[in-house]
Amino acid sequence: MSQVRKPYQVQGIAAEVRPDALAPFAAWVAPTPGEIRAALQAAGWTGEGFAKIIGINPRTARRWLGGEVDIPYAAWAVLCAAAGWGYIWQPGE
Repeated sequence: MSQVRKPYQVQGIAAEVRPDALAPFAAWVAPTPGEIRAALQAAGWTGEGFAKIIGINPRTARRWLGGEVDIPYAAWAVLCAAAGWGYIWQPGE
């Protein structure tokens, strides 16, 4: 597992996300709560807003942001796409 982080600009603020968190599912490592927050900020969403968009209970999003449970890959992939970080499910993105 690589610990080198990939920098992104998030509304003028540098955010770092581990490459493993941006990998296709077979090589994916769940993002940290900080990485989820950075993606939400880049997408211009709140946790509650994201929950409404993907049709989940806002409590679930709070649990992801609190580090209680990992965000599922599909939800993370949607968030990364909305953040402008690419389609992580496609190799080479």
